[in-house]
Amino acid sequence: MRLRPEDLASHLEKTLAPVYLVTGDEPLLIQESSDRIRAAARLRGFTERQVHDTQGRQFDWPALVAEAGARSLFAERKMLEIRLHSAKPGEPAGSTLTELCALAGAELLLLVTGPRLDRAAQRSTWAQACEKAGAWVTVWPVQPAALPDWIAARLRDAGISATRPAVELLADRVEGNLLAAAQEVEKLRLLAPRGALDADTVSTVVADSARFNLFEMIDRALEGDVQG
Repeated sequence: MRLRPEDLASHLEKTLAPVYLVTGDEPLLIQESSDRIRAAARLRGFTERQVHDTQGRQFDWPALVAEAGARSLFAERKMLEIRLHSAKPGEPAGSTLTELCALAGAELLLLVTGPRLDRAAQRSTWAQACEKAGAWVTVWPVQPAALPDWIAARLRDAGISATRPAVELLADRVEGNLLAAAQEVEKLRLLAPRGALDADTVSTVVADSARFNLFEMIDRALEGDVQG
C-alpha cells in the first residue's frame, strides 16, 4: 500500500501496519511522518524502540535479524527503526530488509526511512517487500505554487487564522525551506498577538525576530500563548 504524508494520520487512526517505509527528499516531512508512526506504535504497546543508522561500511546488517528475533524481558512489543542513507543499499542490506519484512508482525514493527527511490530502486526486492508487508509513505517536495496553501494549513493546525497576504509574505520569506516555514509558524504561535494574523504582523515577527530572545519566548509560553 502507498500513502501520501497527508493521508497517514487517518490511516494510523484505523490501523497499524507491521512495516512502514518512508522515503523522499524533504527531511521535515519524513521526520513528521516517522513521528506519527512512532506515536501510533507506542499507543498500541510498542514500548521498546531500537534505532539503527546504517551510515558507514562497517554496519552489521545480518545482526539485525538476530536482534529482531530477540525478546526483551521488559517489553512485549518492539519497534525496529532503520535509517538508510542510500536509495540503493546493496547487499546484504537488501536481503536483510526483505527478511525483516517477513519477521514483522504483532510483536515487531519495522520502520525504514531513507532518501527518494528512483524507478529502479522502487522495483528492488526489498522495497517491494516493504510495500507488500505494510505501507510505503512517499514524500515529495512542496512545489513553490503550493507552498502558500501548505503554510496556511500549518497555521490552521497551530490555531492561527491568517490573511492571504500574510501567508504569501511568509512563503516568500522562507523561500521553499519547509523547516524554516515550520519554525516561523511556531514562532508566530508563541509571539504573535491574538486575532487574525496579517502581513504587518508577519513582517514584524519574522523580520524583527531577533528582538525576541529565548527568555521572552518562554515567558510568552508560560503566559498561555502556547494555546495560540
